[in-house]
Amino acid sequence: MSNVIYERKDGLLIIKPHNYKRAAADCSICGFALRHQEDIVEHENFDCCLDCSLIFRQPNKEKWQQGWRPTGKDVKNRIFNNNQEN
Repeated sequence: MSNVIYERKDGLLIIKPHNYKRAAADCSICGFALRHQEDIVEHENFDCCLDCSLIFRQPNKEKWQQGWRPTGKDVKNRIFNNNQEN
């Protein structure tokens, strides 16, 4: 039994482990691309980038552990509009 998967795509042979799981490329909260290793680690541990962790998760640790996440409006106001209300 093989531990790799062979896949042909666009004329290329792709070889990957059978248990391969692609890492997230974007933050689940703000949608921005994960930019550096700290973002990746934070996303693996808390499902958000470092900026969202600092702004939303860390001040709301207990709520976060219970499943709370910021609304799209909260994210827009804090991340996209530099804390300005619309």
